[in-house]
Order: sequence, then structure tokens, then C-alpha cells
Amino acid sequence: MFKTSEIIAEYGITESQLKDYLLKQNLPLINKDEVSKKSFLIILPFIENIEGRIEKKLKKAEATFKYNSDKNKISIYQDDAISFLKKLPSNSVDVITTDPAYSGMNDKLKLGKGRIVGKYADKGKDNGKWFGEFKDSEENYNEFLSECKRVLKNSTGHIYIMFDSYSLLSLGAIVRSHFDVKNLIMHF
Repeated sequence: MFKTSEIIAEYGITESQLKDYLLKQNLPLINKDEVSKKSFLIILPFIENIEGRIEKKLKKAEATFKYNSDKNKISIYQDDAISFLKKLPSNSVDVITTDPAYSGMNDKLKLGKGRIVGKYADKGKDNGKWFGEFKDSEENYNEFLSECKRVLKNSTGHIYIMFDSYSLLSLGAIVRSHFDVKNLIMHF
């Protein structure tokens, strides 16, 4: 059973939107405030198509707003990845493409001698590093991937994760514990 109050809070819709849809589809309430799993699965596609629900939830969460184009329906926010994902409603994202700033690669490669050109010391940020890193730990990856799975649309969502060779070996199994891995794309 799914409580209507939890659906409203989790998916970023209003009580009136949910009640109107339940009435329109003649979906019964159980115990005055719950729907069955079958009814919930019927409700999900309706929820996905509610315009503005993601933006509404982000405004409540006070995400750092950077850019918006009503014409192109593009919004860009600057935030920590895990923190930002937690602000999004469940089942609201079509595609996630991510290339975290892996600490594994930064700890093991000598910059200027391999694929990356330059020296951290020349950049003057974060103790001489170019950018803040996503720490390659099981705990971070489990939290990150759990949030990715929560926000991706149940049947149509996709995630593309870029790994360096160190992280692929050490963290690839964690990805498989959250997602059915379909393919690997290699760059030589």
C-alpha cells in the first residue's frame, strides 16, 4: 500500500492533482488515504507528465540556481551531486550522464606525464587540485547510486557513468548492485 501523503511529498505533486486523477480514473482509496500497488503503477505515468513538478520541488529545496531558458526549457543548477539528487522528486529523470571527479585517478596518476595535461599546483584551488573530488568509497557510491536509481524513471530511465581504469575495477561491482549493466563503452 502507498499513502497518498507520501506520494505527494515524494513525487512533487499537489494533493488536488492526485485526488483529481484518482477520481477521473476511478481508482479506489484504501483506508481513506492509501492506494494499492496496482493503482500506484497506474498513477506513475500521470505523475511523470505533470509540468513544473521538478522545478517546484527544487525551488522549495533552494538549489543554487544558475541559468534558466523558458524558450528551450533548460535549467542549470550548481550543487553537490548527492545533495542535488536528494532534492529531486522520485521517478523524475530520463537520463543521468555523470563523470565524477574521481579521487582514485588523481591519487595514482602523475599529472603532466599521462593523459591529463598540467599540474594541480598551477591551478591554485582545493590544495592545488583543479576541482573538488568525488571520493571513491563504497559508502559514497552506494549513496550516489541509490539516489540515481530513485530519481530515474522506473521503466525508461538510463544512466551513463564514466569511470577511470582504477574506479572501474574497484567500484564497478557496486554499480551492478544497483543497476542492470547493459553495456560498456570503451575509449582507446
